[in-house]
Amino acid sequence: MTFSAEGCYVGGAREARRWVDDLARRIGTQPRERIEHEYTALQAMQHFAGCAELGGPSCRPSWGGETGGYERGSYIGASRMLIESLPDPQAVAELISEPSGLYTIVDTFGGAAARSDSAFPYRNALSSIQVLHDVGGAAGDERTVRRTVRQVRNELAKHTGETGYVNYIDPEMPDWASAYYGANLPRLRRAARRYDPDALFPFPQGLAG
Repeated sequence: MTFSAEGCYVGGAREARRWVDDLARRIGTQPRERIEHEYTALQAMQHFAGCAELGGPSCRPSWGGETGGYERGSYIGASRMLIESLPDPQAVAELISEPSGLYTIVDTFGGAAARSDSAFPYRNALSSIQVLHDVGGAAGDERTVRRTVRQVRNELAKHTGETGYVNYIDPEMPDWASAYYGANLPRLRRAARRYDPDALFPFPQGLAG
């Protein structure tokens, strides 16, 4: 299993190195490789969008009538939320490293998401966990990939609880409304009934109607 950590620090390179040094010290091992770049705000946005090598004019889709250089991919994804430290990190590491072709993205929240009202209920979460698998070719057909992602997602729930990140809607998520909206669900349903009483914007995991 290969692990990489990527971050963005607003400030000077010297200060950023101190944070990275501290992270390595806390982990207890040095990385095989460290890469650093200094970007303008626009360059940083292009980097995290996957357009760093394309340049501004080409940082557009290559489908749907567009002529950009950004290639379209096919994948299946699911998610869980990490609310507190894992009781058995080794078991989770083995779970997400076993299926061939699976890759996992852990986006840190640090328990410090903004406290203002929104649909997102996990304001104190440590991170989100994205489980992703490409579809097609050597990666496997959609049915096989969905089965793999489903199994990992369901096993992860034993460690994280029945949670999910609402920005990555999973059409097969069990108990999706509770997983995505948690304690906010009753209030969100009331808002949906008030502002969309005729279910003008329905979809299988919508709250209206």
